[in-house]
Amino acid sequence: MSKLEMELGGIKVDGQFQSSVKDVYAVGDIAAFPLKIYDRMTRMEHVAHARQSAAHAVDAMFDDSTEDYDYMPYFYSRVFNLSWQFFGDSVGEPVVVGDIQPKMSVFWIEDGQVNGVFTESPSGEDTETMAAIARKRPSVDVTKLSALTDPDEALKLVASS
Repeated sequence: MSKLEMELGGIKVDGQFQSSVKDVYAVGDIAAFPLKIYDRMTRMEHVAHARQSAAHAVDAMFDDSTEDYDYMPYFYSRVFNLSWQFFGDSVGEPVVVGDIQPKMSVFWIEDGQVNGVFTESPSGEDTETMAAIARKRPSVDVTKLSALTDPDEALKLVASS
């Protein structure tokens, strides 16, 4: 009998969520999977990933032509009238723009490249912009970004970079 290969405290899987044991799949927070955008293995403990990874594994089980999982890390929270969203990876130095009242954004930048973006109280348009920024991982002028005080202006600057 084969043993399951473990990594990062979870079951190591490939881009189809197939484990090291034939016909055994792992999804959600128990799966250590390849994160394509950052070219590394990871685990995600969030409902968005749990839902998407389960759907992807089912597709892969029944369709050999299913492409590898291409997940963009995404986290959110809503409590009463407060909400926040985060896309990407929190690697690098954080640049905070704005104040929590009424809104703020944080950009994680490493070697001039944006790895992740967080916004408190984002609009629907902000959410789309944040996802695009995290997927694109643009280079940005940190001095210009740090000088801004309006999160909306910061999102526009980074999105246009």
